[in-house]
This record gives sequence, structure tokens and C-alpha cells, in this order.
Amino acid sequence: MLSEDRPIHFSTELMHVPKQHDAQVLKKLYLDLSESRQFAYDSCDLTGPAGKRLYSKRGQKTQSVFAFAPDRLALVEEWVDMPLSRFLDKVKAVVPPAMEALGIPFIVAQTAIIRTTFALTHFEDARAFLVGQVCNQ
Repeated sequence: MLSEDRPIHFSTELMHVPKQHDAQVLKKLYLDLSESRQFAYDSCDLTGPAGKRLYSKRGQKTQSVFAFAPDRLALVEEWVDMPLSRFLDKVKAVVPPAMEALGIPFIVAQTAIIRTTFALTHFEDARAFLVGQVCNQ
């Protein structure tokens, strides 16, 4: 009924004790991470209304964001062009140096989101599948 899924979004939020993140420390972190070709971010925005973040845009839609809020770190891959294993490698590579640079001793909680899409193989129209199979109407 469903063909293989296609991941479109990976994200994780790592909650920590509330702490203000210094822009100069984040700028140094950005420079350190930009030395790694595998996990580098293209730009940083440390003053914008969206908060402090490092980010990259690839292609028309794909985005990578490493965001810093007073109580959490968030890594987001939108319209992903990588497998989940590479996202996990990225989390393992960028979070420890960020925690050390920002003086975050431990993470108190973590959330993770994976979004995928599926192509229906036996239905021409997704509405028929949703009404008939999902809603049973």
C-alpha cells in the first residue's frame, strides 16, 4: 500500500538550565565549526528576531540550523538531503563543542522529530486513501 518513505525533516532540541549565550562565544563556535567541511554552517545570525543561530542553505529548499535559546540548543534539518545516520553524526559532532564553549554542564531533556512522506502505490488520489482507509468512512 505504501512505498518507501522519504524523510523531509530531522530535528532535536536539547534542554539545559537557563543561561544567556554570549554572542562572541557563539561567533567563535561558528568559526570553529566552519573549519569542518562535513558539518560547517555557511552563515550566522546572532542579532536577528529569530534568535541566535548558525545556518546553511543548500539547493532550493534544504536548510540546516543550529539555534541557541536561553534554555535549549536546537538542531534542525529541513527538506533533508541526508540520511538519519548523518544527522545523528552531526548532532554528536557539534553538540559537545557547543556545550563546552557555552559552559553547559549537562542536558536535562531531549526531544527529537522525524517527518517523512510516503507515496501511495494503490491509490491515484490521497483523499480516497484518507477517507476510506484512515477514517474508515
